Amino acid sequence: MKSLATFNWHELLEQTHGCGGHLAAAHRGFEKVTLETDTRQLGSHDFYVPLSGASFDGHAFIEQAYGQGAVGSLVAADYLEAHPELLRFPNLIAVTDTLLAYQALARFHRRRSKAKVIAITGSSGKTTTKEMLFHYLSAMGRTQC
Repeated sequence: MKSLATFNWHELLEQTHGCGGHLAAAHRGFEKVTLETDTRQLGSHDFYVPLSGASFDGHAFIEQAYGQGAVGSLVAADYLEAHPELLRFPNLIAVTDTLLAYQALARFHRRRSKAKVIAITGSSGKTTTKEMLFHYLSAMGRTQC
């Protein structure tokens, strides 16, 4: 399901500042964007967040993200230093760690949201419990898992 969280340019820069966030490439206007970490799900008003794992590096897909219509992207400063050709893309925000920046943006969104949040933990039954709660709560109003 697509995220309902949207951010404007000022919020993106302000909330990533603590992670070293700074404008690395020219800003071209946009109103609001949603964040996306998966280029397969990317839409034309999305801001790409490349994450790295043990067997992948989302930075390898930054060019593809722009090709699919992304209006901007986070990028790890050390990756950008090794790949200066990325500076040709607009709305590029360099940070020390893209995961930490993503978490900072999520924290900001959570604090400004009026949504009620339920956390389900445990070693078994989480998916079943989540689905039951989703079914029940959907009858009461807008619900997102």
